[in-house]
Amino acid sequence: MQRCVVAYSNQEQPENAFDEVVKKLKSNESEPILIIFFSTEKDFWYYSKNIKQTFPNATTIGTTTYRNLTSKGHGTEGFSAMAIYSGIEVTSGVLFYIDVYPANYVNHVKQAVKGIENEENCCCVCFSTAVYGKEGLVLDTLKKGFNGKKIPIIGGSSGMSNLDNYGIVSLNGDIYKKTAVFAIIKNLNGKIIFTRENIFKRTNHTFKTTDVDCEECRVYELDDKPAANAISEATGIPIANLKEYFTTHTMGRIINDDPFITEVNKIYEDGSISYFATIYNRSNVALLELDDIENVWKKTNAALKEKLENPSFGLVVNCYARTRLFEKMQLLDKFIDILKSDCGNFIGVTGFGEQLRSDHMNQTMVLALFE
Repeated sequence: MQRCVVAYSNQEQPENAFDEVVKKLKSNESEPILIIFFSTEKDFWYYSKNIKQTFPNATTIGTTTYRNLTSKGHGTEGFSAMAIYSGIEVTSGVLFYIDVYPANYVNHVKQAVKGIENEENCCCVCFSTAVYGKEGLVLDTLKKGFNGKKIPIIGGSSGMSNLDNYGIVSLNGDIYKKTAVFAIIKNLNGKIIFTRENIFKRTNHTFKTTDVDCEECRVYELDDKPAANAISEATGIPIANLKEYFTTHTMGRIINDDPFITEVNKIYEDGSISYFATIYNRSNVALLELDDIENVWKKTNAALKEKLENPSFGLVVNCYARTRLFEKMQLLDKFIDILKSDCGNFIGVTGFGEQLRSDHMNQTMVLALFE
């Protein structure tokens, strides 16, 4: 019996895609404990309902995605699932109304933590519906619910094929909007390791935020100047061209000399700039530029091999903007091959935000590997 099975079907008809995936999951001749699944929003309800009905004893958790990423293939159509059959314990829960105050549901986290014997070799996988910009509140609620237990969080904001839509998440057959779903997983077979991959490097342009609306993720001033004006003056790029410039030069919050990416959302007439992750007042930020992508992949691969030579399976959260960039540069197949080398069996979501431990970020890949 295999410990983990990953399956993917790119068939457009949901019934056909579902049957193809389930056939592979059932071929293991054992009942799964946990199933993580992804699809685009069009048929997500169908997969969510039917995967739970087919495997009623398994915890099933998933979210919508722009593109399915798996060790068995990738595509913008169809259905992907990873089933784990042994060596784990799982509890789960839901945080409602994440656009308002998810902390009202912190007891859901506390109750889930009670179901895990101890925090050793644990992680919390969390999927939040995107667009609302409240991932920080979700992370804070999870940490509060852990009651001091050191449980690393890895998560993703849901992805969409149609950017006019909102993402959807699912737990145990039910689907939700304005919600975060989570599963606390204890690996009984060894450790869990995490990594964060950044394909951007720092430029010489650094700034201090001097006027920020944290709740709106909006920076009004950098170095006491309107934010867009400060960047334009530093780079020589006209304000009218900054939006295009930001596609290859993003912003990084500098924490312990390490950039955590936050992607530009809008540039306003008053010179303020909004982002998809919070930037705090009086913090240091730097403009970033693309690094040598394939060299970054090689470094990540070498570091992971040193930490964990033979992983059982992996969970990947890859940013929508990264995936689109890899598509444009015709690097997506190479990226999948690198992930196979990193993880062996893996499943991945392409969404609009990435979370690791205490941080919400953009244009990044985060990865969990299970021994």
